Amino acid sequence: MGNPWVTWNVRGMGRSTKHMVVKNHISFTKPGVVMIQESKLGPDRENVVDSWAKSMGMNHRMVQENGSAGGIITLWRGNVLEVIQTITDQSFIALVAKLHNAEGLVLVVNVYGPHSDAERFVLFTRLAELLNEHNGGVFVGGDFNAVLKENEQKGGGALSLGDIAFRQFVNDACLVDLPMQKGEFTWSSTRNDGVGSRLDRWLLSEDVFLWFNNFNQCALDWGISDHRAVALHFGVDDYGPKPFKFFNHWVIEDGFNELVEGWWSSIVVEGWGGFVLMQKLKELKVRIKEWSKSRGVWGVQRIRELDEKVHKVMARMEVEGSTESLRTERITIMGELWKAYRVEEATWIQKSRLQWAREGDRNTKFYHRVCKVRSAKKAITQIRSEGRLLEDPQSVKNAVRDHFKSFFAHVAANRPSIQCQNSTKVDE
Repeated sequence: MGNPWVTWNVRGMGRSTKHMVVKNHISFTKPGVVMIQESKLGPDRENVVDSWAKSMGMNHRMVQENGSAGGIITLWRGNVLEVIQTITDQSFIALVAKLHNAEGLVLVVNVYGPHSDAERFVLFTRLAELLNEHNGGVFVGGDFNAVLKENEQKGGGALSLGDIAFRQFVNDACLVDLPMQKGEFTWSSTRNDGVGSRLDRWLLSEDVFLWFNNFNQCALDWGISDHRAVALHFGVDDYGPKPFKFFNHWVIEDGFNELVEGWWSSIVVEGWGGFVLMQKLKELKVRIKEWSKSRGVWGVQRIRELDEKVHKVMARMEVEGSTESLRTERITIMGELWKAYRVEEATWIQKSRLQWAREGDRNTKFYHRVCKVRSAKKAITQIRSEGRLLEDPQSVKNAVRDHFKSFFAHVAANRPSIQCQNSTKVDE
């Protein structure tokens, strides 16, 4: 994966010790974007923050403390974000920026939620307006001082009006809250034993899942703050080959059913019934995969090729006139193009598991987005094996393989036997 994005309520950076701890944390994790809440730094520290950011090769925007509380800092690397516009408020910093591999402009928002319900309601209303005005991907991170569900707090009771306003904001904005890894709570009270909440998190718009893979957010280790930093990871990891998947649209391909029947009849395996079935299915899978590859380019690339062919035929018709051969060629290509579109739509409908989809709805991007969001929420990016937490893709693959290998392995053992002399046979 690429460099993580980190949000952290540091609970004050006025002391040199806190300054050093935060700087060392950034230097160690090398995040692409850092969102800091409760810096508690005033205007007299602007130059210090600027020098500090430049020493780490990062740009920054800062909102000063309000009295003796608050203060927000957003830092980012120039090779990660190209900031076009900055929007600031006492409770947030929003960056409108270009992000590598993303379509259009993204909105990156650093939030520090106020403590009172009334102020939180105003904040979430303002954020909803901001997100509604933006047409593109959204990354929102920070300390929201609110929870989405009752089980995100321990010892705190029912949801407050501010929590309900937060949940309404997340739902209305269609933001995705990924599962929190490596920890249940991100804040723990230093005064009241047993009180904790998940106040810090990352929220993402569904669009960003179209551009990147392997999203996950995890709580980092506890430190000198009573809040844990939360890291957002995304990028591309190699978890090995994907399992074979049978696509429903194959059955409407010309001759596919006959091919499968012929392959099934030609595969000869000897043994007991279960073994024969397993071996025939394995061989059938290999032949279907080979057939699928032999069909050549398909999906979006196939659609683009056919679009280009249509364009060329139409250009020739403008020059040569609408001849019989060109009309026939155009009809043939258009038939293939419509088929390619139907196959692409059916593929993503199947992947998204939205069986209620009706013909006539060609919003393939919607199904693509649903599939990617579900995949991100259910992705296994770490596993605990023999008391150790494994996160490296190769280590995760090895642990899963070893588990099932030992589970299904044949273990030699002495089996009891019965030895009888002069025993009576059943047929006697």
